[in-house]
Amino acid sequence: MNSLVVSAFAIGATSMMFLCYGIFFLTASHPSRLRRLLGMIMLAWSALFAKDIYFIFIDASRGTSDFTYQLLMTVDMWCVVTCKIYLIELLRPGRLKVGDVLLELSGFALFTAVYAATGNDAFYFALIVYTVIYCAAMFVYLVRSTVAYNRMVEQSYSDLSRLDVKWLWRAVVIMIANLLVWFYMYVTPGPDSDAYYCLMICLVWSVIAWNTWRQQIPDIVADSPAPAVGEARPAAAHAFASRLEGLVGEGYFYRYPGLTLSELAAELNTNRTTLSAFLNNDLGMTFYEYTNNIRLDYAEQLMAQPGTRLTQVEVAEMSGFNSLSTFRRALKRRREMERQRAAACPAGGASVAANQ
Repeated sequence: MNSLVVSAFAIGATSMMFLCYGIFFLTASHPSRLRRLLGMIMLAWSALFAKDIYFIFIDASRGTSDFTYQLLMTVDMWCVVTCKIYLIELLRPGRLKVGDVLLELSGFALFTAVYAATGNDAFYFALIVYTVIYCAAMFVYLVRSTVAYNRMVEQSYSDLSRLDVKWLWRAVVIMIANLLVWFYMYVTPGPDSDAYYCLMICLVWSVIAWNTWRQQIPDIVADSPAPAVGEARPAAAHAFASRLEGLVGEGYFYRYPGLTLSELAAELNTNRTTLSAFLNNDLGMTFYEYTNNIRLDYAEQLMAQPGTRLTQVEVAEMSGFNSLSTFRRALKRRREMERQRAAACPAGGASVAANQ
């Protein structure tokens, strides 16, 4: 009986945590689409765990058939879909549709329905294989979509501190560990495995909840996408080039730490697409790289002044960075790129050094 109490307590506490998270995100003032979606996902997970409490005591009193147990497991496997739809909304903001959710659920629903109708274990194990394949495909989607997301935000934002999704990989590591615990729990069910599983699932979704709350959602502007490097530049691209140089001289980029591509385009009396094409094709860099290179150049000038007593925090603020961590991240990135360029053409670098 003590083991049942341990399992019921762990599962009940987890269900309550998801319920609280769900209510919090759905009732927050001015919630974003991502927060609302996470709130609904949390409520779904709360319901999944709540039903397990009931069946724990049913199993203890009357016993649960293998068919009923496996049928419930097929429903639990649906939860991986919540991870995928969360990723879609996070990495492709505003693109998730109801049809996408139904499509993602359709395969799991089909396997569950067939197993419920036939009771054939082959369909149950087929669903397990399908879930593994689905998780592998989801990982590939995560990698590709993260690259595309990073490229998108670098084209439009100069400050990525609250747009960065590197935290997602920490959640993925915990989620993989959680899947291993789930497999162990399936093979050797018991109160200890239940407690470990609940602890891991609470940890991973707490990481997601915290970062979702602080995550800045990129503005999706109804404009044609920025052309890739190498495409033909617009004919009017040079019309604002001199004005752009003037803004650099005026210190414009130091005064606006959160400057976006749209704001700069408005200042230059042009549109996002034309400006982004100019930066990519004429200057060979993204908006993020262009803006932060200007700020880093100025920061290096400040630090190189004879007798300067400026701290790194002061240099970062004066250069247009909104925090010391953002400044250090941009500086580290520049030095890594310089090392990569030097490694790619060592002969050229040696020749330049000799000429100096």
